[in-house]
Parts: sequence; structure tokens; C-alpha cells
Amino acid sequence: MHDAVAEPAGMTAGGAGSRGIPASRGSTIAALALFLLGLATRWAFSTWVQPPEDALYSDMAGYLTRAQLWIQGLADADRTWAVYPPGTHWWMGIALWWFGVESLSWLGPVQALTGALVVPIVMAITRRAVRAPAAPLVAGGLVAVWPPMVAFSGYVSSETPYMLLLSASAWLSIRMVETGRGALLAGTATALAYLVRPPVLLTLGLFGAWWLLRRSVLPKATLGVAFAFALPCALAVAGASLRFHELTGQWGLISENGAIVRFFAGTDYQRLETRDAEGNTTSWFSPPPMTALGLDRVFRFVGHPTDSDILDAELERHQGGRPFTYRLALLQRNIRLLAIDNENWPEHERAGDGFRALVHDVGGALAAFALLPLAVLGIGCLAVRRNTAIEILALHAFTAVAVAAVYLGEVRYRVPYDGFLAVLAVYGVLFVAGRAGDAQPQDRWVRVAVIASMASLALLLVLPWSAFGS
Repeated sequence: MHDAVAEPAGMTAGGAGSRGIPASRGSTIAALALFLLGLATRWAFSTWVQPPEDALYSDMAGYLTRAQLWIQGLADADRTWAVYPPGTHWWMGIALWWFGVESLSWLGPVQALTGALVVPIVMAITRRAVRAPAAPLVAGGLVAVWPPMVAFSGYVSSETPYMLLLSASAWLSIRMVETGRGALLAGTATALAYLVRPPVLLTLGLFGAWWLLRRSVLPKATLGVAFAFALPCALAVAGASLRFHELTGQWGLISENGAIVRFFAGTDYQRLETRDAEGNTTSWFSPPPMTALGLDRVFRFVGHPTDSDILDAELERHQGGRPFTYRLALLQRNIRLLAIDNENWPEHERAGDGFRALVHDVGGALAAFALLPLAVLGIGCLAVRRNTAIEILALHAFTAVAVAAVYLGEVRYRVPYDGFLAVLAVYGVLFVAGRAGDAQPQDRWVRVAVIASMASLALLLVLPWSAFGS
């Protein structure tokens, strides 16, 4: 896959400061080669290291079970179906319908192919963001073998379809605002991503605000383009909300999972349990990061595990009377869980102690101490030069951080964004080296926004808020 409408080198795409390199036969061959490399690594992992059919427990079992019921016409039977967004079990259900339910040996190849498609898409994004011909090769090569992304080819989870749809959404959106083409396709990719994981809705809002502020330098992003992009997104949000209402009797967006993760994000509980009138445990939930942090408090109550009234009341009681610095300490903790104080679940608990564990640990260390700092550098460069593609990727990165702060961070929540972080990292390095190719100075409001947000994030993450009377 290659970006067939990339602008010739040296031209400003859409007048907004994003520079493309020409698509050529060589770039197509390179994209195909790295796609095959990504496919090979994921195929090998999901075939010989971790076949998905051998890890059907917890979330993975839930997705497959709901997919099986869905293709049997038994979907959306009760409130439990509202706990998770429907996109993943719909995606898995289509695969089950196509390949059959007698054997699950096809799970690995499907997961491998889905994940490998991210590689050429990331290369297409990089081609639009950076002029240097080698940049797409570096970003694509990294994604092809990146351990945290490869690992999810061995598990039936939302990470794999989400990273594909999110990457497609970003690439098509960048192309759309620069050329005015493919708006309906970009909106469809974004809508499908929302049905898998709702955080992209925040990105959508940020993207809309950015579009309005940038409209003077995006002449091809007309009102008609905006309408074509927004239409499938609006339909997805409305349809998911109606489904939610039918399942729960309440109005909401797409799932009830938000109440649970918001509860854990704002407290120091490790586990919640629901009980019946006789005191018997009926269900329990414990996010992997809370165990990794060494917490051991349990919140028990009678009711449904996603009862927002009960959870919000306990959250308010828990935070009541505590200083504001306690909440800042929680925000810091939640963001750090994206890479530093957490492991990539479920791979970390199945990696063992050998070479597989080493690859997992090295991947985690590279993400925390190389990829993330260099990606932050890339975002920081926006304070100096204007770049459409990098600005849109920065919106996605902000979404990942903001959602982690409020709804609890996990490494697996960050991994779908790692392709974007790779592009940002490559851009940052090339910018410092004077080879990124951007020439237009940044607008003052963007410069202020970038500096203010990065300074605020630095203060939030660096200062020991837990020591200030938390």
C-alpha cells in the first residue's frame, strides 16, 4: 500500500505545512517488503509462540463467546452485552462466519494479517509527514517488528482491529484535509474505530476544533468534505447510543465499561466485587495495573458491576476531604501506567522467563525510554514549524494521555498508538537534524498551545504530588 496522491517533494500539502515525498515504484516495493516482514513476525508469533486459540480466557474468551452468540442470532440479549463496545465481537463474528466455528486455527493468520496492514499505513502517514525518503522505511520497519504490537497477534482482543482502524483513520484524515479527497472513507474508518474503542471520539472532537482553527490554510477541506466525513461518524455514535439504551434502559454513548475504569482511576482499590442478597460473590473485576501497583483494597457491594450510581458515590466518598494534590497524584499514576509502572497485559503473564520474556522486557523499555521521549520531541517541534500530519498525530497522542489520566492507563491502551509515536519520533529526530523539510513558521496560537500543554504534562509527571499531603 502506498500513498498514491502524495505531493511532489518540496511542495506544501494543502498549504498547511505538511510535506510529502513522491510515491514511486521503489516506495511501493519497500512498503510491500515491510508489510511482508510485519506479516512474517506476526504469523510466526501467532503460530508457534502464542496461538490465539490457546489463550481464550478473560477478555479474550469474552470477545470470542460474544462473537459466537452474535452469528447465532443471540446477540444483545441482556445488560452484560453493554459492558464492552460491540466492534470487536462484530469483527470476530464476521471472521467466524467466513472461516467457520469448527476449528479456530485461522485465528492466528487473521490476527497476523490485521496487524501487518498497519505497517504500510504507517509508512503512508510518514510519507505525508516527512520529506526524508528514508523516514517511511524507519517508521515502517519499526512497526513491522515492534514487540508490543506483534504480541497482540497472539490474543483475541480489541487492540489488533483498533490499531488497524485507528491508523487507517489517521492516514485517510490527513489525506482528506490536504487533498479534499476520500472524506467518506476517512469518516467510515473513524466510525468503525469508535465501535471498537470509544476514545477516538475525543480525537474526533479535537480534530473538529483543529479543523475550524486551520480552515484558512486548508482550502481543499471544504464544508462538503466535512459533512461527508462527519456523516458516518454521526451514524456510528447514534447507532451505538440506541443499542446502549436498548440494553440498559439508560441513555449513554456505547458501553458501561467507563464507569468501572473511571472508578479505579480515581481510587486506590485493587478489585471490586458484587454480591447477592445472601452475601455470595456474583462477579468481580480487577484491572491488571491495579495488581501491578501492589494494591489490595476490595470494594464490595450489592448490585450490577457497572452501576454508575454506586461506583460514583464511592468514588466521591473516597476522594472527599483529600487535598487536590491527591487527585494530581492519581492523574500522574494513571498516565505513567501507559508505559512505566505497568506491563503489557496479557503477554507479560504468559511470556515466562526465557527469550520471549526478554523480548517483552526490551520492548517495554524501548517504549518507555526511547520511543516516548522521541515522540514528545516530535510534538515539541510543532512549536517551531507547521506540519499538518504531525499536528493530527499529536491530537491522537493527546487523546491517549487524556483518556489514561481520567479512565486509567494501561500499556495495552497505548500500543494501538505506537505507530503514531514511531512517526512522531522519526520526525523529531529528523527535525533536530535539519532534515524534516518543514519551512513554514508555526502560528502563534499553536506555539502557545504546544508549549503550555507540554509544560503542564511535565509538571504533572515530574513533581512528587503524592508527597504533598496526598
